Amino acid sequence: MKRNNRIGFYDVNIDYIDYLKKFDPKVPNIVYDSHQKFLCGVIFKINGMKYYVPVSSFNRDVSSNYVIRVGGIPVGSLRFSFMFPVPDSEIGLKQIWKEEDQDYRILMSKELNFCNEHSEAIQIKAHSVYSNVLRNKAKIGRYFCDFKKLERKCKEWIFEKTIEKMNDGLSINTLSFQEKMTLAQGTTNQEYLEILSQDRMEAVRRTAQNQRNKKLDINKFGKIMKDMYQTADASDNYTWFLEPAEFEDGTYTMKDYNQLIHDVELIHDRYGILDIDTLIEINDYELGKGDCDTVATFYGEFYVLFAEDPEQARQEIMEREEELEYA
Repeated sequence: MKRNNRIGFYDVNIDYIDYLKKFDPKVPNIVYDSHQKFLCGVIFKINGMKYYVPVSSFNRDVSSNYVIRVGGIPVGSLRFSFMFPVPDSEIGLKQIWKEEDQDYRILMSKELNFCNEHSEAIQIKAHSVYSNVLRNKAKIGRYFCDFKKLERKCKEWIFEKTIEKMNDGLSINTLSFQEKMTLAQGTTNQEYLEILSQDRMEAVRRTAQNQRNKKLDINKFGKIMKDMYQTADASDNYTWFLEPAEFEDGTYTMKDYNQLIHDVELIHDRYGILDIDTLIEINDYELGKGDCDTVATFYGEFYVLFAEDPEQARQEIMEREEELEYA
């Protein structure tokens, strides 16, 4: 976890806040009738993400905040219960000088001066609250934002926005460091990884190279995943299908189906394969209903993800595609 010597006040993209609130209602409201709440940061960096804390008018001293004082008088606080990570693309330095209300403008300037004078103590307190919540989540977690969940969702936002840029034809070389690292950590697209593995920044190169060689242990997953991997390993195809008939004849149960959904979520959340939906496509399925032609589709990189030698497996899949294309 890294700290900064200097911090600032920032405005955050409302769309990003609305996105986070879908997953954690404790993320604070930003827009109010009279004003828009702003953030203080960067209070620390962790797992490639930057944390910011809302500046509140709440001015009582409690264990999870840091009271802001102007002239010795408490005027507000930094509420670490509700801090959250924000992508670089969704945050901008607050232009205090544009505030029309002179008294409010002066107050904000004094608050910012206070925060910078106490930046080290603020960052230490933020780190302490974060660590304490993770250690004691079962006891006190309900009073705080779900930091780990918000980190995952922050990374997903960066990843999805980066993929949108790529789909719009933007060159990988024009991406920010944060976007490149998130793409390198989350994609299985070999074209992207090949370019990133030659990036001028060592961290990006190393991350992309590691991603190309990432291998998951199939034994940690459920029956359908194991069976589909064995099918892929013995097959000459590069796409494999899970059919409704395999549930109707008792080969699989709805428990196995739910485990498959859990496995895909696990690969996404724990192992950081953010484009897993391009490798395994699961359809809604209910046993006995005939409105589903295919329960799930497994694509070539699914096999590569679990293969003993990912590079060799990738080459095999490419050769299978070529053979079937010209058969």
